Amino acid sequence: GITIIYVSHRLEEVFSISDRISVVRDGKYQGTWKIAESTIPQIISVMIGRKLEDAFPARNETFSDAPVMLAAEGLATAHGLEGVDFAVRAGEIVGFAGLEGSGIDQIFDVLFGLETPSGGTIRYHSGEDRPRTPFDAIRKGLGMVPANRREEGLMLPWSIRRNTSLAVLDRL
Repeated sequence: GITIIYVSHRLEEVFSISDRISVVRDGKYQGTWKIAESTIPQIISVMIGRKLEDAFPARNETFSDAPVMLAAEGLATAHGLEGVDFAVRAGEIVGFAGLEGSGIDQIFDVLFGLETPSGGTIRYHSGEDRPRTPFDAIRKGLGMVPANRREEGLMLPWSIRRNTSLAVLDRL
């Protein structure tokens, strides 16, 4: 004789404790289904407004004709990074993946002026040299979110306000 309304994004929990599930997307009611007659993928499709397989639809854009905005050739560091080549074209999003300690962080340390490369070249579309310090990188419009944000990305004793204004302190 008791009614419970449970609000959650954890669908496994909802399916294990509920009799029915209702979906609201963008403030609009989408419907209600019996748990016994539905599946998590079906509910996710209703929640995102398209088939689950289309969560990451193919992109039609091609960037082969766009200018190269940043390129590295033979990038190496004294800490083991060697032979890294990549190019990023205008409008393109490039992802780097690797296990912790694989050297990915070093690539970004070099690009952001935290580490000096021991070899290779870095070219910017603008013709500018690579940043020599993080302050130089910020002046050139670059930003970096480190993997270890707690230890490398924040001044923990500072307020949120001071932390978020750190990159523009010279303009304040």
